[in-house]
Amino acid sequence: MPRRLKPPEAGKYRIICPHCQAEFKHNISKDYTYIKCQKCKENFKVLLTTVRAKRGRDGVYYKEYIIRYVGHSGEGLIEFGDSRHQDLDVRSSDLILLAFVKEDNGKYSDTPSLLINVTINKGIQVQKPPFY
Repeated sequence: MPRRLKPPEAGKYRIICPHCQAEFKHNISKDYTYIKCQKCKENFKVLLTTVRAKRGRDGVYYKEYIIRYVGHSGEGLIEFGDSRHQDLDVRSSDLILLAFVKEDNGKYSDTPSLLINVTINKGIQVQKPPFY
């Protein structure tokens, strides 16, 4: 019988601002949390989830990722591309934080600008391909 993954527990987590890379702790209690950076005062949103599965596929101009996750509101899926071709060190049952910034149109991007693996305390910046 497969193990049941649980959503992450509410609590204080180390956050890195995707705008200025300032580090601070913030209380997160649900899937999406809207945060204002203490240093640069820019707004961004964070998704805290438990990874169920990750798949990466190399393309010519970017690497495409699909992450299945378990959150407080159920299971979900996020797809995004990274033009830096970085390898994400993410495994099933890891806790991850995905940070999303606002685009020029005022809406939050579908592509995270920062991914932090809370389990191993490692993060990478994601660069959205121009045509993604």
